[in-house]
Amino acid sequence: MLLVGEKGRPGETYFVAGTALTNRELMRVWGEASGLRPPHIWLPRPMAVAQGALAAPLLRAFGQPAFISAEVVRSSYVSFRYSSQKAIRELGASFRTAEAAWSETLQEEIRRAVA
Repeated sequence: MLLVGEKGRPGETYFVAGTALTNRELMRVWGEASGLRPPHIWLPRPMAVAQGALAAPLLRAFGQPAFISAEVVRSSYVSFRYSSQKAIRELGASFRTAEAAWSETLQEEIRRAVA
């Protein structure tokens, strides 16, 4: 973020988050970072949306937050295409890999849980 303030041009937008990942790639990275096996069965979209629609009221009935809903499932299918190339080229930005970022995050969460 400091690079944007120091080298960025007024009115320009810079995406500063590294590489874009698909949901499947993200699940693979999370699996590698945690040592857990990522999902290997992917539901067809209509089935996943139906499952989300059923899960939300069921979770609420048990006093849990509805972290899975039809809306959450639908949004997981949206494709956001972005690139950090402008920030790299114009600002000299560099980013950790997703694997490194998630591995460090997981290690920190484990450290906090044990402390």
